[in-house]
Amino acid sequence: MPGKLLWERWFDPEWFTERRKKTVFRSLAEYLCQLNRFELPALGTIHIDLISQVLSVGPTLPTLGSADEEHASGTANKDPYYSVTKYFYDELTPKIKNEEDEILKRILFPYACLSES
Repeated sequence: MPGKLLWERWFDPEWFTERRKKTVFRSLAEYLCQLNRFELPALGTIHIDLISQVLSVGPTLPTLGSADEEHASGTANKDPYYSVTKYFYDELTPKIKNEEDEILKRILFPYACLSES
């Protein structure tokens, strides 16, 4: 689909007017309501077999903020997550940079170290 990605325009006040914000959020709400019909076994990329119309969950895609030396455009795809806590742990842990963040990590994910093995 041609055009600009929404995240490229998000902080542009001249483009992202109140009217466009309402349109974006209304559309997002409609899409989420449509997705609510499905019960998926994991958190990841939704795939649909066009012939059988069966949904499955594939690996998560790289995130913009997860770039590092090894993966310049973001982290490598990860297998689907079967735990929301594990997903957030994996996404937030690399961003922890100081002792205060480390304390917050222990508060948010008290059992994460038990499930890493």
